[in-house]
Amino acid sequence: MCLLQFAICNYTASVNIKLSLMALLLLGACTLPSQPSQPPQPSQPPQETEGDGESPAKEQAIEPESLTGSLLPERLLSSGLLELGNRDAAHSMLLITEHHCSYCRDFLTEYMPMLEKQFMESGTLRLTIAILPLKKYTGSKEMSSALYCAGKQNAGLPMHRLLFERTGSDRASLLSYAKELKLDEKTFGDCLGSEEAAGVIEEQQSWLRSLGVNLVPTYFIDGKQYTGLPYAADLEGQIREAMER
Repeated sequence: MCLLQFAICNYTASVNIKLSLMALLLLGACTLPSQPSQPPQPSQPPQETEGDGESPAKEQAIEPESLTGSLLPERLLSSGLLELGNRDAAHSMLLITEHHCSYCRDFLTEYMPMLEKQFMESGTLRLTIAILPLKKYTGSKEMSSALYCAGKQNAGLPMHRLLFERTGSDRASLLSYAKELKLDEKTFGDCLGSEEAAGVIEEQQSWLRSLGVNLVPTYFIDGKQYTGLPYAADLEGQIREAMER
């Protein structure tokens, strides 16, 4: 009798253990796993540039004093080129532009501040501006003459900016720009229609063609030619590469 009871007790205990294990397994299977912590959201990628990948979408404001030439000395060369910065700078940049060209305007509004602050104010880089008149734009040559004539009164850079901002290229409009810049209007007016100004523009245009320049903007850094509007980082890299050569 005792042996039978012992066997029954052992069997009952074994069954209870198995049932307990099954219950634990069932509970484990039904329990929802804890939610993993949310991974940190990645920062938004930089905005793509608009257009053909040439022109940054957002324009930067330009400090007025830098555009009037108070921070950078300017010189009008006999060739009609407008030279800015230290004439003895170790590195040079020649920029060929035109006042109707939107990409050329972007170069002025977006990249000139960077060039001034990082390379020109320290005397490292000298910038020379040349104008390539284009037949498809009415008044292109007249605007080029206006820049030359303003440069003769040490106001080439502010006139350069004004010609990008305004659309008028007739004589009355150009004279109004001279008045706005407080130039000697008679001297400016006489220069506009002079053979001297026309000859300088023609010679400058022929020289640029001889360099193989047909598109604007085009620029040369220490003699190496680049065409089109670059990204700001690329332009900075091109200048630093020239400095390392």
